[in-house]
Amino acid sequence: MSSGWSAPQIRRRVLLSARHVAMTASLTSEAAYRRFAMSLNLNSEEFSGGELRFPEYGPQRYKPDTGAAIVFSCSILHEALEVTEGRRFVLLAFFC
Repeated sequence: MSSGWSAPQIRRRVLLSARHVAMTASLTSEAAYRRFAMSLNLNSEEFSGGELRFPEYGPQRYKPDTGAAIVFSCSILHEALEVTEGRRFVLLAFFC
């Protein structure tokens, strides 16, 4: 089954995230089927910054431990903040 995403579209979304633009995970009609997103940290102890934030719900920042995840509705505005030291590796998944 095709995801409907081409390589240029994936890169564009990654670049938008790298610029710290808050977004929802269902920006396009091709992604509208997404109901939930999961962000699983793979190396939390190896980077500073890079927390997740949900601006509509307050200033709290979330950085799960390595191997832990945050699952949230794709309709919620979210933002990955700037990594200030090291490199952040995450596994991202979307659920229908």
